[in-house]
Amino acid sequence: MEELHVEIRAMVEGDKSVVFALAEEVLKPLADAAGHPELFHEDEFLALMERGEVWIADTPHDPPEVAGYVITEAEPECLTVRCLCVSPAFEECRVDHRLLDWAEGLAYHKGLERLAAPTPTGDDRSRALYAAHSYAPAPADDRPDTIVMVKRLR
Repeated sequence: MEELHVEIRAMVEGDKSVVFALAEEVLKPLADAAGHPELFHEDEFLALMERGEVWIADTPHDPPEVAGYVITEAEPECLTVRCLCVSPAFEECRVDHRLLDWAEGLAYHKGLERLAAPTPTGDDRSRALYAAHSYAPAPADDRPDTIVMVKRLR
């Protein structure tokens, strides 16, 4: 498929059900397929939506569709990508790349020194995506089942 030019915007109240439904459609089956259904808990995801910043990638269609989203949390000196989710209909349209570019711009705008993205050790596809954006792997000290992909900005 061809690259999709999406518009990225902050989530509004009316988007929450679509964001959650997409998580159940995409993230829950990924956790199950990886043999770790415990990685997706509805209540934890809802809490993440409340505490993080949710950025939605809308298609240019009329009416727009949610092509994907990224949930970030700013910490001292670091912006952490907590969740990156793309609708199956738009997986081959580089929406994931646009969302990572957006997160990097957000980190620069906030004056942060680095980006981080915790990923399960078996999630080769996500690690390859982050590596394509110059993130490097670092072991998570507190979770042996997690690799944190890190990108230095300055």
